[in-house]
Amino acid sequence: MAKPLIAKNKAKALSTALFLIGFAIVLYLDNWWPSIMLVIGIPLALRQFLTGRFNDAAISLFVFVGFYVIAQFSISWKVLIPIFFIMTAVYILCKE
Repeated sequence: MAKPLIAKNKAKALSTALFLIGFAIVLYLDNWWPSIMLVIGIPLALRQFLTGRFNDAAISLFVFVGFYVIAQFSISWKVLIPIFFIMTAVYILCKE
């Protein structure tokens, strides 16, 4: 594991603050879906990044932002399923 950029408790505090700010914005705008995916995913990825878990942060961002984009732009599953399998295969090949 890589060296953390800041202490774990500071990373937790920053990600919690970011979550609360995002949650307040979602409440104010009254736009729950799919914005809640960003409100959950970005602070989670930030905490992982600040604690030195860079690969986990990239995967978290990819998943949560991906779900946001899919829901926001109504992308067809006919397009998504092949892309998902190709990206999974590339990830497995690169990891080995």
